[in-house]
Amino acid sequence: ADNQPGLFYKVMYAIWQEDLLVVNANLLVWRGRTRLILYLLGPNESLIPEYLGQKIAESVKYRLMNQQF
Repeated sequence: ADNQPGLFYKVMYAIWQEDLLVVNANLLVWRGRTRLILYLLGPNESLIPEYLGQKIAESVKYRLMNQQF
């Protein structure tokens, strides 16, 4: 996280593009690794079915890896 101060904003932008609502965010640093844990709701403030969770994660990862800033 120290090396990329804009990472949080990039992640939030990718989440916004998926039309998801962040209800809680935790930033954890453990053993030299940084984890950002997000608790999300779907487009209509509904629970996200488990089978969609992996697809959403892959889509957000793709957006983050391919963003041009």
